[in-house]
Amino acid sequence: MKQFTEGTDTQFEWLRDQIQGSLLTFNGTALPSSCTPNCCRVGFEFTPSKGYTLYIEKNIAYTGSHEVFKTLLNNGEISCERYDDLVTLIRGFRSLYTEAHSERSSAFSDRVTNREEPLTAPRDTTEAALQAARFPVDIDSKRLYEGLMSKIIGQNSALTKLSDAVQIHMAKVKPGRPATLYLAGPTGVGKTESAKALVETLNEILDVNFELITIPCNQLEESHRISQLLGSPNGYIGFEDPPWLAPLAHNPRCVVLWDEIEKAHPNILKAMMRGLDEGMVKLPRPINGSWELDCRFSVFLFTSNESLDNTEKRIGFSTGAEESSMDEISEEDKCKEALVQNGLRPEIAGRIALFLEYKPLASKDIAKVIRLEIRKYANSFGLSVKMVDETIIEEIIKATGSKFGMRAYKQLIDNKFGKSFVASKNTTTAVAISGNLNAIQVTPCSN
Repeated sequence: MKQFTEGTDTQFEWLRDQIQGSLLTFNGTALPSSCTPNCCRVGFEFTPSKGYTLYIEKNIAYTGSHEVFKTLLNNGEISCERYDDLVTLIRGFRSLYTEAHSERSSAFSDRVTNREEPLTAPRDTTEAALQAARFPVDIDSKRLYEGLMSKIIGQNSALTKLSDAVQIHMAKVKPGRPATLYLAGPTGVGKTESAKALVETLNEILDVNFELITIPCNQLEESHRISQLLGSPNGYIGFEDPPWLAPLAHNPRCVVLWDEIEKAHPNILKAMMRGLDEGMVKLPRPINGSWELDCRFSVFLFTSNESLDNTEKRIGFSTGAEESSMDEISEEDKCKEALVQNGLRPEIAGRIALFLEYKPLASKDIAKVIRLEIRKYANSFGLSVKMVDETIIEEIIKATGSKFGMRAYKQLIDNKFGKSFVASKNTTTAVAISGNLNAIQVTPCSN
């Protein structure tokens, strides 16, 4: 926590922009000498229900007497209604650190990514930096596709189209609007993860800094929620809080994920039409000195869980005899017509350029993802998985239905292995599932 106790006002302003509706985590943050272990992972998040929340890993031993810090460690989190109160609380932990350091380090530059080098923060918001971010970017679509394939399983066709579309858009010298792609398919097959994987892969293969903005459309079901998206005018409630789209004012290279777009209120989508048409969105108050958000260099990904198999509510992609009368209509137009039938406004559907179909995962792909999720879950405890037996995969698949997608499997993995992984943190042992299968072998990670 020491890095955060020494954070500057600019760095905390940067942090507040990042945590609107999404969790931002940092690894390896230094703890006071009275703590064991001496470093941990922390996270920050803002939600309307809880306010501004600081999260910290549990199971940290503390021998000091700071009551607020004790509360944080015991609960694993602490929330404040106002962001300034959270900053004051964090800076109050400075007294926990008595050792002197000749150099000040910043945890704000240790944001968790898969890049070899950590991102540098706070972001450079000078006009020169913004102009530099608008330069065309040459992307090897094959390399981008391979990076996405390493993170998303079983959606080869969709990822190919996604890679090609991003390559084409980023190469434009003067794009007139953002790239707009609609990701349709059942829940839990990789649509949301594709947005995350896209940003991670772009940052791995390029020197340009891309950011992910997640818009949870289930929180935009009322028209007045537009203030969360674009901000409130001066003097109105919440005008001090940065809107969800604020990062666009600092970095034009953003991937904006509109998750479950069909749940957003029509008036909110209507407010974004100029952004989809001309790449510029008017703001009720200026952000970073501008009254408009520049979306032209960004990628907008819209997701929907509408079933592709429901013939009455279908998101395109059909090739049956019922389509014979539409032979002269493009696949994209069929998809747009289907979206309108499902309740999306025609003016929004007409502004979507490309549709990607995410299919239900095949059995072999489900097995791959389960094996990958077990490894990721073990790694969160500092464990490295050496072997996963087929019997484990079979038992997990049988224990839950597939209609809820990978989320159901992840929850089962959490329930099955959580206590065993806790017991294995400091030992080399085999981990049992259901008390009778010694089929996963784990060892503590070397780092």
